[in-house]
Amino acid sequence: MAVTATLALDIEVRVPDVPITSFDSTKRESAITEAFSWYSSRRESTVIEDIVGSDVFDLALPGTFDQEHSRMQTVEYPAGERTPCYLPASKWLIYDPGISDKVLRLLDATPTPFETVRVTFTAPYSIATLPVEDEFIIINLGCSLYCEWIAANYADSNRGSLSLDSAEHVEQHSSYVNRAQRFRDIAYDGMGIELAAGADGRMRGHGSGSGGGGGLSSATSIESVTVPYRTARAAAGGLTH
Repeated sequence: MAVTATLALDIEVRVPDVPITSFDSTKRESAITEAFSWYSSRRESTVIEDIVGSDVFDLALPGTFDQEHSRMQTVEYPAGERTPCYLPASKWLIYDPGISDKVLRLLDATPTPFETVRVTFTAPYSIATLPVEDEFIIINLGCSLYCEWIAANYADSNRGSLSLDSAEHVEQHSSYVNRAQRFRDIAYDGMGIELAAGADGRMRGHGSGSGGGGGLSSATSIESVTVPYRTARAAAGGLTH
């Protein structure tokens, strides 16, 4: 079973008995996909690769280097010395020729086929390379989105039989809003995102421990309420990972 589908099963466990038939496995997988997209824009992996010289100063970047999102951190040349030789940033650049992929351009060196350039760079995670210890973040983000979407359905008086005219729909809307907040608190805590109070006293996410910004976007723009991780876990009925 694909990773997305597997994680989506956890949403079904944590948010069971949804009374709207359109909120099926496809919807749950969409929530996981969107949650992962948000996560991967804020968390990166560090990759180390070797590039063999070929008597040129423009070196093809490894396939693991994401042309849009990766950032080069260090360039070691020649690689393998007892004392690593890291080139200063003034001696290399990531060059975009415009008509082909970006390359690593060495400004003062041309490695031979007997030399190796070792590069360290960041790369976004793929759903398949998601660290196991971070799966609970994706699951709780997905649960939060899923609950927000359900709440939005109850809040939309133009959706057929779904209307806030009934007390039941008001209650369901409020319930899913609160559940979305709790799931998001758990995920934000796992991401190391700090929550700051706004002018109205409500709590909003404003960044993450790995350089991200802003909170999780949603159809209903529900604001986050800070709850310490263990408190949030208890409030959510122990639903973490």
